[in-house]
Amino acid sequence: MAPFAPPPLRATRVVVQEVYADGARLTELSALVDNGQLGLRLAGRLPLAEVAVAHERLAAGGVRGRLVLVP
Repeated sequence: MAPFAPPPLRATRVVVQEVYADGARLTELSALVDNGQLGLRLAGRLPLAEVAVAHERLAAGGVRGRLVLVP
């Protein structure tokens, strides 16, 4: 286990995941989404002005997918 990982608690397993910027790969993934080859679970889209509504929906629970805020 990496020294900066939190200790596992209550029989959980800790996995350290490193992420780095990769614009070329992001472009590939975007193309897969655009072509319908990679699906996304979207719970809804809201205008940015309704960010409070998004927070309320998430806090209430039961949201399957992501809420997208559109500026």
